[in-house]
Formats: sequence, structure tokens, C-alpha cells
Amino acid sequence: LTGLTSLDLSSNQVGDAGVQAIAESLTGLTSLDLSRNQVGDAGAQAIAQSLTGLTSLGLSSNQVGDAGAQAIAQSLTGLTSLDLSQNQVGETGAAEILDLFQDKPLKSLNLRSNPCVDALLTKEAFETSDASALLATWARFKIGANAGTLAPLNEAKLLVLGDEAVGKTSLVRFLIDNTPRDPDERKTPNIRHFERINTQGWSLDDCQIRLNVWDFGGQEIMRGTHRFFLTERSLYLVVLEDRREDDESIDSWLRMIKTLAGDVPILVVINKSDLGKSALQLDEGRLEREHGVLGFHRMSCNDDDYSTQQADLLRAAIGNALATHPAFDAARKPQPSSWLAVKDALTEKAKEDSVLEASVFNALCLDPSVVEDRPVNSEAERRALLRTLHAMGVIVAHGLDRDAPAALKGITLLDPNWLTDAIYAVLDRIKSDERGGRFSRADLSGWLEPDTYPLEYHEFIISMMLDSKVELCYRLPDQEEMFLAPEALRVKSPDYRAFEVGALRFRYRYEDLPRALIPRLIVRVNRLLRDPDDAWLTGAKLYIGDAEAVVRADREAKQVDIAVKGHRCREALAVLREAFDSVHEILGDLGASAWAPMPDDPSVEEKYDFLLRLEREEGPDYRHRPTNANHSYSVGELLDLIDRQRIEVAPKSVQSDPAPGVEQASVTKTSQEKSWLSYENVFPMVTAFVAALAVYQGLNAPLWLALVGAVCVLALTRAVIRMFDRTFFFRRLLSSWVIGGISVLTVGGVSFALDLEWLKASYGAQYSVPTAIVWLIVFALLLYAATREVSHISG
Repeated sequence: LTGLTSLDLSSNQVGDAGVQAIAESLTGLTSLDLSRNQVGDAGAQAIAQSLTGLTSLGLSSNQVGDAGAQAIAQSLTGLTSLDLSQNQVGETGAAEILDLFQDKPLKSLNLRSNPCVDALLTKEAFETSDASALLATWARFKIGANAGTLAPLNEAKLLVLGDEAVGKTSLVRFLIDNTPRDPDERKTPNIRHFERINTQGWSLDDCQIRLNVWDFGGQEIMRGTHRFFLTERSLYLVVLEDRREDDESIDSWLRMIKTLAGDVPILVVINKSDLGKSALQLDEGRLEREHGVLGFHRMSCNDDDYSTQQADLLRAAIGNALATHPAFDAARKPQPSSWLAVKDALTEKAKEDSVLEASVFNALCLDPSVVEDRPVNSEAERRALLRTLHAMGVIVAHGLDRDAPAALKGITLLDPNWLTDAIYAVLDRIKSDERGGRFSRADLSGWLEPDTYPLEYHEFIISMMLDSKVELCYRLPDQEEMFLAPEALRVKSPDYRAFEVGALRFRYRYEDLPRALIPRLIVRVNRLLRDPDDAWLTGAKLYIGDAEAVVRADREAKQVDIAVKGHRCREALAVLREAFDSVHEILGDLGASAWAPMPDDPSVEEKYDFLLRLEREEGPDYRHRPTNANHSYSVGELLDLIDRQRIEVAPKSVQSDPAPGVEQASVTKTSQEKSWLSYENVFPMVTAFVAALAVYQGLNAPLWLALVGAVCVLALTRAVIRMFDRTFFFRRLLSSWVIGGISVLTVGGVSFALDLEWLKASYGAQYSVPTAIVWLIVFALLLYAATREVSHISG
């Protein structure tokens, strides 16, 4: 191993002693990955001392602190990649790395999830592995600190969410200047971006943070675009109306916020509570515990004292959250003056323009009239500035990743309303024209106002619709200029009830089944569609290898049913379950649960996780009778039908592979698969053997005939009850008789060949007492086994 240059020991239990041994013995290493181990400062120091030729070092998820980080910075100056995320690196260690790697070949640097993140710069500055951007940001901050020109950004984003027609726009206006609601005001079609408002005087803390207020339209079809704009450094108002006794939308909104933005401050506003009426009652304690809601406020936007008083209370709650919540620490943290100058210039530009081209942004960063003698020269620093302004709600930028499409890199939004207006217009036009969800790039020219949406911006709009955060459409195969948006598919679903008879079934139930779930799934698995017309708004027929699958959503019942037929059904089902898992992960906590419908009666179901637990605790032969079932089922057989053979599919394979299907997936049997020698298989085999032996020795042996007959009657009882279970009847019963017959011929031949008198069982033979006792014991065991089977059935 002395000539080894690359070593990967990630996800082990390597500690400092092991690292020291590696460092002393393998001094020729250039690449070392020890992520997810138990490496501390001593181990990092040993690496720095002995492995000076390293160019790549992975130490994420360990216990490296300042001393280890300093040793790495001082000795491993030839590194091109360094990952110290999720360690214990503080200000001292991080500063040493950022100082000493200036002008070095380092290209990738990851310091996320360390104590230094909030203490040294801002979280946004560290939300990148782009070493050049992070190093340029650090250099700019040091220059500002030395010159005394750092100042807080003092801006944050207020996002107002809620269903349509709950009065969000009126609420925001009333908060800004006490303007009473306008009864004739039209609903907000998408997102309204209000000018920045000053919150000074809203709370006792005298908050200095200004708010960029975004008012989101509540139409469900547009909720997919909300994902572009929900960020961590934001305050959320979830608005309900006090004209319904129950409002189930609250959990849906709160789950979406948590999924996209994490643990952010949330205030719930029950609007239209005229003069304090309280028709809508919420379980406030549960919502506080589960979703971290800071408070609940009843509001009305009328010209009366009650409305004014409630508005003052809501303003105070907003001001207190801005002044005290950790989410806004970055807004209060000093920033370089040149960054603040660019931000102010963008604020003015947003009053005139809706979009910002990359060339214009770069020019502002260099313009002496904006930044004076402190230009933002580095492209890497400009990316860091763009990321910070995006997080604070000043602009919307989605081209920050190096591998982002050129269209996303080339344009940034100053008014989010510009994008959502365009997407809404496209989806609305596709639906009204009954185009089956299809549209072309050329269609946008006729649908979008040319002065607002010039031709050169159409690629950006389509790229945003294709973006993985939203997945509103996909490119049709072999048609570069044609796209399909599942949100605009027909509502009417085909009748697939005949297809589902006898199919392999699986079911998902949801606490919240959003409209976007099936359209997003269709985008993800679009290459499994034989024809785009095989999909509709709530389902699709898919082709996976030699299997066919129908996916149907019932929004009223909050469930999705999957039925699969054809060759290798279980593998096809596994592909779909992988796709559903990826969609669930993106959409967040929908309260999804997996259920197994019974093969002979799909209306009867049992929780999939419960079946797994029964198998783990009671064994695969345990028989369970679900609620409303007419008889019991073997747990192992039910799981056999679903996924005894699992497919190893990468999360993105269904979406990105040119021709996904089970033929591209490797099938592996799980450790839980039952052996063919399981109890349920061996019992009919032995029964078949004894029955065949009785026939073989003749019918004039009444003792053997009576005992074998009793066993066969009990076995037949089981077979009759399970007659319509094809898995049991064909795979077990029929194969058991075949194997039993072969066994009888084999045993008989061996007994005569070896002249074993006690085993010959020839016609009219006389048996000794010991032989009879042995056979009686065997039959007693068989009878006991058969009795157990009958008791399982009756139970």
C-alpha cells in the first residue's frame, strides 16, 4: 500500500489513532476522504504534518476544531478541494483558512454547519462550495472592517401567504398606512411586490429593519411558483379568514413553509374578524408545538377602532420578531459598503424595470457613481453578493450555481410578479385552448405582451418552468421546441377499473394531497409515458419495462392508488415508489402513509409499515386479519406481492435516464425474503410425500391410510380456503405434489436398492412394533402441523 495515492474511508469509525497510522504509513496520498468518522484535532494535525502532498481532503461530519483547521491551513497549501462541513471549526480556525488560502489553487471549500458560520460572516456567505466566491467575500469584509465602512443591511422579506379571497392584499395595505379594505378590489392573480416599508416604531425594540413585502396570490395552480421565493431569512404571515368554522388549509401552508424555508418565524392572521367575532377556532397549542407559530392575531381591515387596535398589535408582533428572532441576525450583521451601495442602486432600478440582466448587474458593481472607489471587481464576489441579496428579498436570483442553465445565469428578477404573471398566462392559455397541456417556444410570442416580455426573455421563462424546484413542465421527447405542462392537462379521467382487476395494488394516503403532486410526478417520470395523452390532471398510465401501471389520485379521499400488471410487476412498482418518494421529499410533510390493499379485495387495506413490523416481530408465516376482511392473510405473502424483490434505483434515474425502466435497474432480494424451506412450504411437501407413500404401499394398510387421510383432509381444508390465492395454489400446492412424488420414487428406489426392509413398505408387509411407533410419531407431528394451519385460518 505504500504506493497508494487515493484512499476513501468515509462512514466508518476511524478516530485520531487510526488517522495517525494512515498519515505515517501512506505519505504518498494525494486524495483522502475521511468523512463521517470520529476525527478530531489530533487527527487533522497528523494529516497536516505527514500528508503534505494532498490535493483533496474530505473531513465532513467529524469533530475537527480550530486547532485542526489551523494546522490544515498552514501545511496543506496545495489543496484544490477541502470539505470541513459539519465540524466544530470556530472563528479562529475559519479565519486562518480564509486568510492562508488566498491566491492558492483551492477551488472547492465547504465550511457549512460550523460555529464560524454565524460568527464570522453570514450564513449566506458560507452557502457555497465555490472557494473563489467565499475567499473574495472574506477579503472584501476585511477591507471594510479595516476601513470602518461596514454597515448592516437592515432588510428582510415579509411573505404573505393564504388561500385566495382571504384579504391578504387588504391586510398588507392596512398594515402599511391604515388604508381600509376596498370591497371591489380584485383578487391578486400571483405575487404583488410592495415597496420596502420601514418598521421603525413598530415595537419597543425600535427595530431598524425594513421589509420587502411580497403578497402571494392564493390560486392553487400557482402554488408551484411560490417555491421560487420562499427563503430562510424571511418572516411569514399565513392569512386565514374568519368566515368558516374550520380551515384545513393552515396545516398545508405551514408544512410547505417548513419544507422550503426551515424553522422560520411565522405569524397566523385570522382576517375578516369584524369587531372581534371568532367563528374560526384553531388548535393554537398544537400549531405552536408542531410548526413553531409565534402567535395568532385576529384582524379586520375596516375603518373602525377595533381594526386599528388589532393592526397595532400585529405590527408590534412583526417588529418584535424582526428584532429578536435569529433568522434576522444576518440582516443586522455589518456588510461591506460597496455591497450596500449596489443594493440601493438595485432598489431604485426595481422601480422602473422588472428584470436585471447579468451585464447590467456587473456594470453596477463597477460603476464609480455607485460604488465610488470600492468596485466589486471579482466575478466570485459578485456571485456572493447576488446570493446575499437573494436571501434578503432584494432580488430573486436562481443562476447562482456554476452548472445552472445559461438562461438562469443571464437574468435576475427585480419584480417576482413579472415571472409569475408570465407563467400564469401560459398555463391559463394552454387550459383555455384545450391543447392537452402542450405548448411551443413560439407560442409565447403570441401569448405574452412583447414590451414586457421581449423574445430574448422567453428562454428564461421556460427554464424557470423546467427548474427542478418547480417542475411545471417537461420537454417532449425528440421535440426540442415543444413542452407539456401537466397542470394544464384535462380533468376528466379514463375508466381503468377493468385494468385494476387482478392487478398488483399499492396505495398512498395523505393528510394533505396538493394539486401539484401528480403533475410533478408526471414531469419526473415523463419518459415512462408511451403517449402524452396517457396522462391527465390526477393520474397517468405508465409503461415500465414489460409492465403497465395506472396511477390515480382521489383528492376528495386524499389517496393515490397504483395498479400494476404485466411482467415483473414488483420491480415496476418499486420504480414508481422511488419516484413517489422523491416527490414527497420535495413537496415536504404531506402526512403520506403507504398502504397495502388486499389482493382479493382492494377495498380492504393494511398499513405497509404495520405489515413490516408484524413480519419482523411475529415472522412471515404469521396470519393477520385486517379490519373488514373476510379472512386472514399470511403477512409474508402480502409483502411478497408488494416488494419482496426490491429495485436499487438512484433517486434521479426515473427523471434523467433516457429510457428508464426495470431493465435498467438491478434487482436484489432483500434479507427478509423467505426461503423455499419455510414452514408454509415444507408442510404441504411433507403431506404430499406421505400421501404418495400411502398410495405406493397399497390401500390394504388401514392404519397408514387412516392417518394419511386425516392429514390430507386438513391440508385440503386449507387449500380450499385459499383456492383463489394463485400464489399459494400454483407455486406451493402444485409444486409440492410434484416434489413429493419425486421424493417417494427416490425413497422407494433407495430402500429396495439398499435392501432396507423397514422402509420397503411393500404390499401386505408386516411391520415391527418399533417401526410402527416411529411412523406414528411422524404422523402425530404432521397432524399437529395441520392443526396449527387450521387454527391460523380460523383466527
